[in-house]
Amino acid sequence: MTYHLSIATKLGLAAVLLVLALAGTYSWLGARLLNATHEEQARRLQAARNTELEVRSVAVASHVAGSAREALAGSEVGRLFRILRDIEKRDPEVQWAALADASKRILVRSDQSVDLSLSESLPLDELARRQSEVGPRARIVTQPIYLADGVSILGYLQLGWSLRQLDNDLAAIANQQQRAATVAQDNILLAGLLAFGIGLLVAAIAGVVFSRPIRRLATTADAIASGRLDARADIKSQDELGVLASTMNRMAVQLSTLLEETRRHAELGQELAVARSIQQSLLPPKELIECPGLVLTGVVQAASQCGGDWWACVPLTRQRTLVLVGDVTGHGISSAMLTATARSCVDTLVRLTGGDFRVSELLRILDQQVRGVGDEYHMTCFASIYDPVEETLTYANAGHNQPLLLRHTPDDWRVGRLKSRGNRLGDADGYSFIEHTVATHPRDLLCWYSDGLIEALGPTDRPFGSRRLRAVLKASAGASPAQILANTLNSLQTHIEEQPLDDDVTCVIGRLSA
Repeated sequence: MTYHLSIATKLGLAAVLLVLALAGTYSWLGARLLNATHEEQARRLQAARNTELEVRSVAVASHVAGSAREALAGSEVGRLFRILRDIEKRDPEVQWAALADASKRILVRSDQSVDLSLSESLPLDELARRQSEVGPRARIVTQPIYLADGVSILGYLQLGWSLRQLDNDLAAIANQQQRAATVAQDNILLAGLLAFGIGLLVAAIAGVVFSRPIRRLATTADAIASGRLDARADIKSQDELGVLASTMNRMAVQLSTLLEETRRHAELGQELAVARSIQQSLLPPKELIECPGLVLTGVVQAASQCGGDWWACVPLTRQRTLVLVGDVTGHGISSAMLTATARSCVDTLVRLTGGDFRVSELLRILDQQVRGVGDEYHMTCFASIYDPVEETLTYANAGHNQPLLLRHTPDDWRVGRLKSRGNRLGDADGYSFIEHTVATHPRDLLCWYSDGLIEALGPTDRPFGSRRLRAVLKASAGASPAQILANTLNSLQTHIEEQPLDDDVTCVIGRLSA
């Protein structure tokens, strides 16, 4: 059997945990603050004490220098011993004192007789080490004693200052720190217990006040989740629960609207699928297309479910072949319908003329057709007719990208363009499309394409570019049209990596064999 905690119980537990966390945090912060304060006090006391001892050592050394200078010069150890004894008597904090010559060899010590001092004759550093190991804790200060000129060193005075008073003061600070920490912890504990009680009381009241409207909200939400989108919350308060109830009611309305939109989108998706199927059926097959004197293969990659790119390969009279590439502005069903209309217009013209017409005439008819659809639609188009008998290619352009012509030379493949200009279809009335004719040669390679190919962006927002396209075509110009098309698409995919296409891509490769 599963048990669920009520909101009141959860609020009480949350209040308890929050109070415990706050109490623990405040206790930890208070302890850190007290420790930091007393550590800073001890550090300052110790620094001040060390500074004081340094100053007193300099003063004592200066005082001793006058009386000990002659004794040091004459090596009067007895007199030096009495000077050190006098220092100990005058300052009870001096544990011991020693006088050494200029080479820091001890002449006399206050804690030993003259004979013992002379017999050991220790260096000052060794004396300081021994005293630190066996004696009580002391601050050892060594000061030079200068001759009357104030430059030459006659000897050294070493004093061992007792740190007993400093240790006592530090111990007093530590005791004070412990007492303050105990008092602070007691205060924090009392405050925590008080907050704990208040938190339980507030949690109990809040649980009673909030649990009833929240249960009503939960009942309404369960009804909406079960599909009863007409269910509404009846909480009228102006607090957060009222806002939540109002939001839930709006959500129910929006869910109803969303379900209706989803249904319409599903219908639209089916329509798009049908339009895409129709559009794909109007394109030439993806397999290799063999025409008189010309072998073709091409592909259209749509950026969305329905694109605006299309191409056609239509046989004409006298063994001629029409190759046409178009690009309608925009995407979606409207663009797909316009491409289908343009393709049907081409087929109609072929039937009416028996396949005997000029490319400029074809573009004029397509222009009238596009303008009849509406001013917001335009199409670029490149129409070309290959004549294997005359070995010529006649073409006209309506604002489309100029195809590439690769011709083999004794040294390499030379890349050129089928240069021509013209307005887009649907731009203006009565525009004349100019025809151009170029002589062809066997093994010539042709590449028709749309702007989606050269404008495809890579991860660094750099386009694929016409220079890269020319390089790919030139590198594989001797291969079959299918292999050249595959190499071009692979290079495009390598350039864009995982990024989606922003525009439809069309590429058609043709090889002249006559």
